[in-house]
Amino acid sequence: MHLWLDPENAKAMLTVIAKTLGEIDPTNSKIYKSNAVNTTKRLTEVTTEIEEALKPLRKAAFIVFHDAYRYFEERFHIHATAAITVNPERQPGAKRLYEIRRRIKSNAVKCVFSEPQFSPKLFATVIEGTGAQTGILDPLGAGIPAGRNPYADILKGITVGFSECLGGNS
Repeated sequence: MHLWLDPENAKAMLTVIAKTLGEIDPTNSKIYKSNAVNTTKRLTEVTTEIEEALKPLRKAAFIVFHDAYRYFEERFHIHATAAITVNPERQPGAKRLYEIRRRIKSNAVKCVFSEPQFSPKLFATVIEGTGAQTGILDPLGAGIPAGRNPYADILKGITVGFSECLGGNS
């Protein structure tokens, strides 16, 4: 469950984290609260940006490697046609790959998304001869350098991944 991929969930977590840190470290409780308020405001802005970027992609057919994006999909009204595997620790078998290839063709899937930590060979096999493209989504921020807004950068990176592969504007 990647529940943090919904910015509204992240805002709720921020509130609890700031409150808990304030209880543990009362001397800095105002700083924690201020940081949470500022980050919540920024997440509201980022959410609006993402909604606008993904609006043209709401009907686009795509497949993800595993069901990591459900919270993101629900928040931004885009929905995967399928996931290649339920458990990213286990490679899909031949029967599952056959089913995914069938879904790609029958649903006019435009893009099959991989993740940076998984081998691109599997995805090349899945899309071979289907007309679908591959894209990359990074729900863990593996490719995001440390900075002031790494969480917002993860969300924006996912948005760019969807936009680039599905044909929207990034």
